[in-house]
Amino acid sequence: MRRIYWESVSAHEYLLSVPTFTEFIHYQYRAMHDQLTECAQNAERDENAPAFTSEALYAQPEDAPHTSEETLNMAARIIVAGLGIRVRQHVGALALTYAPSDPAPEWGGIPFDVRECWPGSAAFTIARSVLEGVSSACWILAPSAEPVTRLRRVACIELWSAYNNDMAGMQPSMLPSTRDLVQGAGFDISEKNNRQPGLKEGDGRPLSFSYQVAVREVFDQEGVAWYKRWSGRAHHALWASRNTIGYQEEARDAGPGFSFKSSMEVPAHVDLASNMASVLARYVDDMATFYGRTFDGTALHNQAAFLKTKAAEARAATAG
Repeated sequence: MRRIYWESVSAHEYLLSVPTFTEFIHYQYRAMHDQLTECAQNAERDENAPAFTSEALYAQPEDAPHTSEETLNMAARIIVAGLGIRVRQHVGALALTYAPSDPAPEWGGIPFDVRECWPGSAAFTIARSVLEGVSSACWILAPSAEPVTRLRRVACIELWSAYNNDMAGMQPSMLPSTRDLVQGAGFDISEKNNRQPGLKEGDGRPLSFSYQVAVREVFDQEGVAWYKRWSGRAHHALWASRNTIGYQEEARDAGPGFSFKSSMEVPAHVDLASNMASVLARYVDDMATFYGRTFDGTALHNQAAFLKTKAAEARAATAG
């Protein structure tokens, strides 16, 4: 068996079934990726499920022009399908991020050692993107909500997308045609001072889309905490990376200096994988409800529970 690269020998003994900790995490994300693949390829449907009752509600006769409501309803499914593809790509990237060994040993430069193969904070950055994608998809789907609620949310995300497209200088400009689409569906737009537009609500406050809104709605305060922590890591915030970098003084020919080394944070990475499994389980569950499928997030819920136990064991072993 190859050496297990953990921070201290006492912290590794519970994962002796795999050659390295890196491989353990790699295969956990591979398993999540497999579940997303099966979800994407599942063609099961129930005509009484929200996806199809909404379609029947807004569908026009074949020889009739599409209405704005029908267009927005179809846009919901297209947007969620695109989000699902990108979430799956990011989970695949997480698996590849935990490279068990130097991914290019034939490279002529200096070989990667185990710490250089280790993703460190980069894994939290990818996880943040997964959380954004899943939260957005589940916020749009809202399988337990009324069809008009789903339509309003799609309108909001279309306005958000068009506004940011135009602010980024992308061509063609999207906001004018999106305004027409949303207003054509009977929604009043709230827009002022060149800020992101939203929909007028009865209480006077506009309904608008943001990742923070979606995360809070779908995952409550636990999701908000994940998003804040992972955003901190993504943005290199000092508070989020505290105590993850160690240093020591070194004597050098040119004079005294410092040597720096990042902690591998083994328990935090197992925790991250557990949270990722929980996030993905919600997505697969909502897809099952929305389309009326029997394939749900059970395997991912079980994986999340397994990894939560392993994270607790890793913390205990590291503390010991």
